[in-house]
Amino acid sequence: MRRGGNGLFTTMSDYPEPLEGDPDAVVTALEVGASMWARGEHNEAVKWLRKAVDEAFEAGLDARGLALSKSAAAM
Repeated sequence: MRRGGNGLFTTMSDYPEPLEGDPDAVVTALEVGASMWARGEHNEAVKWLRKAVDEAFEAGLDARGLALSKSAAAM
């Protein structure tokens, strides 16, 4: 993954995408976050990514929650 001079990821492809089998709440949070990321609202996008993390853990998808959590921490 590439980071820009401000420490943030530099391309849309760096923002996590929904996976098949993700619950609707995870998909929605990731889609909203990706939209914000594309508009340059990186802080808000990370908040939505953290919401996706919470939703994944609440759904019992610990591996998915951990993967998304690592992505959020890297941002």
